[in-house]
Amino acid sequence: MPRSPYGAAKLAVEEAIGAAASIGRLGAISLCLFNAASRTPFGGTPSPLALIPQTVAAGTGRTPVLAIDGDSSVLRDFVHVRDVAAAVAAGLARTPPGGHHAYNIGTTPASELDVLAEVGRAAGRAVPVQHRSADETDTSYLAADTADTRAALD
Repeated sequence: MPRSPYGAAKLAVEEAIGAAASIGRLGAISLCLFNAASRTPFGGTPSPLALIPQTVAAGTGRTPVLAIDGDSSVLRDFVHVRDVAAAVAAGLARTPPGGHHAYNIGTTPASELDVLAEVGRAAGRAVPVQHRSADETDTSYLAADTADTRAALD
């Protein structure tokens, strides 16, 4: 039961993909990626929506401050891009024609406070943070249930 227009759109697309795959000519997988994380490319600009690169930029002084909505206690699931790539490869290898499966791809639930502490430890200084008002529509806990994914994709 999607709780947002974004979730409803994702579900509609998954249903359309499943309908197309049911014809039997192709197989399909839908991978629900949680927060994919990696190093920002050398010289690249971190996405304003990606917590880890933004925190690293503020922790290393490349940006003056990290703006965070709320008190930093929200929990999110982070997954390294190498794990995402492994899931894509495994999914493609295990998807027979006529089948469609959706899998959650995530690995490490952590709060924004956890990310701030880890980046601060690595940088040798506290990450400068500016707290803004919390977004009332934001959920406080969003982590992947990967039991089906691990069983199906190893």
